[in-house]
Amino acid sequence: MKILSLEHKIRFLKYPVLWLFFSLVVSFSLLNLYGLDYFFHIKSGQYILDHKTVPKEDVFSFTREGTSWTNHEWLYQVLLGGIHRAFGIQGLFFLRAGIFSLLFLLLAGLLLRTDWVLGIPLLFFGLQITLYRFLLRPDNFSLVFAVLFLLPFILKKRRMLFLLPFLQILWVNSHGFYFLGPLILGVFLLSGKNGDFSRPFYGTAKRMFFCSLLACLVNPYPLQTLWYPFGILRDLVTPGNRIIYRAISELRSPFADISLHSHFFIYLFCTALPLTLARRRHLFFVLVWLLLTAFSLHSLRNIYFYLPASVILFVAVFPEIKRAVLDRYLTPPGITLLHIIVLVWLLPQMFGRQASLMHASGRPETVLTGENGISAAARFFETDPSLHPDQMIAYMETHPLPERMFNDFNSGAQLIFKFFPDRKVFIDGRTELYGHRFFSRYERALKGDRKVLEFLIDRYRLRGFLISYTTIDPPPIIGVLHEQGYTCVYFGPDGIIFIDPGFYERHRGSLDKVSFSELAPEFDLQALGIRLPSVSGHFRKAQTLHLLGFLEPSRRLFRQIVQVYPSHAPAYRYLAKIAYARRDFDHALLAARTSLFFDPDAQKTQKLLTKIYLNTDNKEEAARIAKKFGIKLTPREERILNAPTSQD
Repeated sequence: MKILSLEHKIRFLKYPVLWLFFSLVVSFSLLNLYGLDYFFHIKSGQYILDHKTVPKEDVFSFTREGTSWTNHEWLYQVLLGGIHRAFGIQGLFFLRAGIFSLLFLLLAGLLLRTDWVLGIPLLFFGLQITLYRFLLRPDNFSLVFAVLFLLPFILKKRRMLFLLPFLQILWVNSHGFYFLGPLILGVFLLSGKNGDFSRPFYGTAKRMFFCSLLACLVNPYPLQTLWYPFGILRDLVTPGNRIIYRAISELRSPFADISLHSHFFIYLFCTALPLTLARRRHLFFVLVWLLLTAFSLHSLRNIYFYLPASVILFVAVFPEIKRAVLDRYLTPPGITLLHIIVLVWLLPQMFGRQASLMHASGRPETVLTGENGISAAARFFETDPSLHPDQMIAYMETHPLPERMFNDFNSGAQLIFKFFPDRKVFIDGRTELYGHRFFSRYERALKGDRKVLEFLIDRYRLRGFLISYTTIDPPPIIGVLHEQGYTCVYFGPDGIIFIDPGFYERHRGSLDKVSFSELAPEFDLQALGIRLPSVSGHFRKAQTLHLLGFLEPSRRLFRQIVQVYPSHAPAYRYLAKIAYARRDFDHALLAARTSLFFDPDAQKTQKLLTKIYLNTDNKEEAARIAKKFGIKLTPREERILNAPTSQD
């Protein structure tokens, strides 16, 4: 009786637990904006508002200017641009909070139709896999639209089907995943009639399927819209067109690094268990689960499309779960005990996440900016200071630079936001506009392919290069430009700028040439005090000096980094590389072993350590490391390893 009496009290916990969950959703939504594409969407939306038309040709780049451009996201961009113009950057946070609150409100409403205690873990752990995409991106809208399209089938409300064509019109003008709408309706029709849906429901769904197909044509690019899904399929099956999917991390499959995304695969496995209880009448929901699961496994950016798949499968099969498991194997006191176990397990984790967010709100994010300068940014209601090349862009605003400049892929959106229409970009995030051939040339140039680089310089009359390394390691193109005599006028923790020597001579009074060999120390420990700011920008700067061959300045900077962060394994690895290049094997060995102490599985460091041992006649240790970590040795290293020792 005591256990049964607890069930009544557990019911009163429903709304406090939901309040705690939605406070997490809102808190995560108000964290600093990360990602870069929203800059472009804001500017594009404001362009549409100002010109009262949706551009059908590119206007933002000088490499694709005048090329046909299908902007599937124009309506989302108008919303984003309008909110930013009216409320500034803070308005975007409330938009993000509204999108994700609506998403989880819809899913929570469905789960409340089942056992809410067993359903809330799906939401909480689903939130964890969704955080990766808590960006301000148009695919957020596609996720909400997908849930709205599924509601009539979960609730079995025939009248709700009549809303789907109108939702489809909004969807097709907001994001390129609009094809999921007709696909969901098509899956329902293919699953056939069964006892769960009436004949009028099935007939209405058939009519709404064709209406939704027609609704896809209600946009500025009807013909291109028809071709778009087939274009995606063509890119997927054509090997030469997959370079973009390999180069951009968010387009890679979760299978590319299962260990990194293990939490997602565990969630997928656990939430797939209701499939074992599915019946013939659940065929539609099983097919939708398969569709959204395959879609989420296609690329990292689609991972959170699995969230509605897991919830919908659980809700649809829950009567079977209750009949075949809960009622069959558990008595009412047993079910109450199960509820207590779930809540005792879940609530501390939810409170822990909320406490960590509250703790973060009181600790600003600090970034070392050079010359002992520290930039502090709150963790809420601001942009992410570690992602944006703000110092480089501030330099561009106050110094004369060539009109046509090469820029890296990631900085294109922010350059458009800051400088359009006065300056246009070489490339930005619109991969479908630039195409695979252009992107391939861009990638090869970034990797230091001199022939391709010369082609791009001649083809697009490039007179300067803007390379931001806030999100990537300094690329080899930097070394090539330095060797070819381009003048460096900016070198900071967020990027580097090279310009044509002739342009530099004409503007010598306004521009200063960077002397890499005479760089002053960046910071000192006494000025930093007890603060531990991020040194990622200075690490990239030191990497760049190493890439350019200025070993002593890079060594000094790496030494300063490990003084601030004594556990910075990559900095120790570079110190080992510098010592190895100078044939100072004792210091190289010490630095490499220190690096491995903090990161034992770093294969690059293990390979370097193998080379060090080969050069110190410790062949046994070199052979052991090479075998253990599968390190492939060069023919010369193989000869050294197999050569007889002096004793032999």
